[in-house]
Amino acid sequence: MNKKITVSEQIYGLSLIWSEAKYNFAFWDTNKKINWDQVYYDTLKTILNPLPIVEYYLILSKFISQLNDGHTDIHFPKDVIQKYPIIISYINKRHYITNVGQNCKIPIYSEILAINGQNFNQYLVEKIKPYCWNGLSDFKAIERAYELIPYFEKSKSIILSTTSGNYSVLKTNKQIIEWQSTQTLKCSEPIINLFCSKSLTIKITNDNIAIINIFSFNDFRICLNFYKQLETI
Repeated sequence: MNKKITVSEQIYGLSLIWSEAKYNFAFWDTNKKINWDQVYYDTLKTILNPLPIVEYYLILSKFISQLNDGHTDIHFPKDVIQKYPIIISYINKRHYITNVGQNCKIPIYSEILAINGQNFNQYLVEKIKPYCWNGLSDFKAIERAYELIPYFEKSKSIILSTTSGNYSVLKTNKQIIEWQSTQTLKCSEPIINLFCSKSLTIKITNDNIAIINIFSFNDFRICLNFYKQLETI
């Protein structure tokens, strides 16, 4: 990950983002606290020497995050993408592992307590918060923080302390699991199928928890089928 780009390319990339936002960003009327030209000038001074491409893209992420807009973001190039084979979800103000790659041994729904010995919440605030739009006060910003963790950790592995124990997690540049993949999720008890179609399935556990999967919103029959099962649910 020591690939570098030229200073001219660095300046051009930053300037292009600044220019596009200056003339096309939709919320300048409500985002009056930011001096976009000054933010550009201050950021420009940090890229006047050749940088590793990951460090450069982190600077761009910090730059663009100051627009405080969840739909305006920086994506790392494919050849430097870094990931961990886990999916973390923010639920009830806690951080849970909700999916893992095939060779990852962390039990699903384990809560993350610490990373490399540091409290996980403290880690996110101290290390990654400035690079996320809206700080960490929005679950989408926290999801962005999860994505950035591999780029801050220089070693190939991290130690996650969870409610299920401590686990070493190796970094990868492959898309091991998709965000919506649930192939590794298994229920420890029998599940009763109440209804099944191409766009909707309704199941229930022995302790009366309904599991509802909606695969598409482009089927008008979803509402009708759901309504028919409503009394049972």
